[in-house]
Amino acid sequence: MKTKSAFLGLLLATVYGLAGADDSLDAVQQALKGLVEDSDQIGSIAESPMPGVYEVEIRGHNYYVHTQGEYILIGRLYDYVRGVDLATVKSDKALHEYVVATPVTDMVVMKPGETKRYLNVFTDVDCGYCRRFHSEVPELTQAGVEVRYLAFPRSGIGTSSYDKLVSVWCAADPPEAMTQAKAGNSIDDAVCPNPVAQQYEGGQEAGISGTPTLILDDGTVIRGYVPSDRLLEMLDVAG
Repeated sequence: MKTKSAFLGLLLATVYGLAGADDSLDAVQQALKGLVEDSDQIGSIAESPMPGVYEVEIRGHNYYVHTQGEYILIGRLYDYVRGVDLATVKSDKALHEYVVATPVTDMVVMKPGETKRYLNVFTDVDCGYCRRFHSEVPELTQAGVEVRYLAFPRSGIGTSSYDKLVSVWCAADPPEAMTQAKAGNSIDDAVCPNPVAQQYEGGQEAGISGTPTLILDDGTVIRGYVPSDRLLEMLDVAG
């Protein structure tokens, strides 16, 4: 399986020479099959808002493709009127749909006394900014914000970070185990039926590339750490 970085390394040069290509859907399909090592990774191919440019989904990541003559151009597509990257808009929508479909019982939840708003967070216990975010979770829960964690071990399935997350999910007290693991403390090894691998793979397919990734209850996606006071402003909750 190609990662996003490997795929970008393969494709994001300015142009590739491809004899006999044109701007038809069939030409785009054939051109991509010649460039992507595993053609099963190619998902949907559809017309974009820009004539002659196609939107291509490859393992949760969206690219925009135009072919002409013997060349293929691959990159990003921006709506400069709205000031948005169309690939990011689509990825954000997919992420929101994924977390909405994920049962809360499959998450590690840091609950407030009274829930006013909530946010979902893809996390890795060994990520520095994830640890920094977690240190500010008490400020969020005190203000009435419920924090729902999903697992995203950046190093992949079967690694040390993955095993730690499994132990967190399988602990007698998962929220406390999460706190201890993110403080760098040892937690008891534990194994049980768990959603860690499923959430990691689902997050990849929905466009996650790093942690923390936050999805607010209104669908807003934040890719990276944001201080708790700023989050409270965004959620319109008094700290």
